[in-house]
Amino acid sequence: MRTQDELLERFNDLLDLRADRLECGDGWIDIIWEALEKIEKCEKPSPDWKIQIIKEKFGGLRIQSFGFNQETDDIINLAERKSAYVCEVCGSNTGTHKKKNGWLKTICDKCDKYHDEKGVYPLSERV
Repeated sequence: MRTQDELLERFNDLLDLRADRLECGDGWIDIIWEALEKIEKCEKPSPDWKIQIIKEKFGGLRIQSFGFNQETDDIINLAERKSAYVCEVCGSNTGTHKKKNGWLKTICDKCDKYHDEKGVYPLSERV
């Protein structure tokens, strides 16, 4: 599984993140990586265009920038839709929306069970 550090280093030229980190779980890194590879190859809305925010919101992935064109918008929308079925913790494609401690999460049954037993989510590892 790729790490946030690898993603941030590889796509540094596309990112100007407000938090200097992704604000979501490592399970979505592959989705984000794939989207950024596609964005790298397409025409950007402007020469200095960057992505400012990559986060989880309401159980789904959000990738935000200032300014867009149809091609970058389509790539981002596809990545956000994919996240609805991928566990944010481990990357399993069996994720479903669940309410955990008042928050919506897209999480698989294994990571959900791990959380219920241990009180935390597994860190960057498949369970």
